[in-house]
Amino acid sequence: MLAYLVTGCTGDTSSKHLPLRDLPAKTRIMWTTQLVPVLMLHLFLSITIPPSEAQKQRRSTLHEFKKTAEITLIKVDRALYSKAKKLNTTELCAHRCSKNKGLPFSCKAFAFDKALKRCHWFSFNSMTNAVRKKQDHAFDLYEKKDYIRNCIIGKGGSYKGTVSVTKSGIKCQPWDSMIPHEHGFLPSSYRGKDLQENYCRNPRGEEGGPWCFTSNPEVRHEVCDIPQCSTG
Repeated sequence: MLAYLVTGCTGDTSSKHLPLRDLPAKTRIMWTTQLVPVLMLHLFLSITIPPSEAQKQRRSTLHEFKKTAEITLIKVDRALYSKAKKLNTTELCAHRCSKNKGLPFSCKAFAFDKALKRCHWFSFNSMTNAVRKKQDHAFDLYEKKDYIRNCIIGKGGSYKGTVSVTKSGIKCQPWDSMIPHEHGFLPSSYRGKDLQENYCRNPRGEEGGPWCFTSNPEVRHEVCDIPQCSTG
């Protein structure tokens, strides 16, 4: 890169577009002392700058899922949904499930047919009622960790597990019910927060962690006793 330079900025108009070896000694020294550090810095940054968030997201999508080898899921309830499509890699399957891309439901898991290179996305997981696991060597099952973990991270805003009792043992009121407590936390108003059934949730990311309205008319709401996930 230093072998051939445009030198008009030096004030020496007689030496424009000359090879470096033909430039006056002072000009060569000026160019090398100014450009070498710049080039070295550029090389250093190209090596040390971490990948962009988009790149990290693409690489880390599968980390959102728990893999169970040689297992798929069978549903016995018609109210549960699934969709299948041929895709070449589990990464592509995971990306669609993570973003709910092109799916008419909220994806909780997918099974990958290794022989046919086919994704099967599910609106359910292995913890859903009316669903059973099936041993099948052709498939690997991938379930979103947020839906199956029994602990919370931080304030528990991403928790989507199935705990449905408060810390004092009171059964939670369903989110789509106004009995015994009226409220504004309707599933339709908090899309993406998974306000399903009567599971403990923290839709606003408040201090205290996941909570619910209770089935006790005397206790409007209470936090749930869900431990923090281990950082070890």
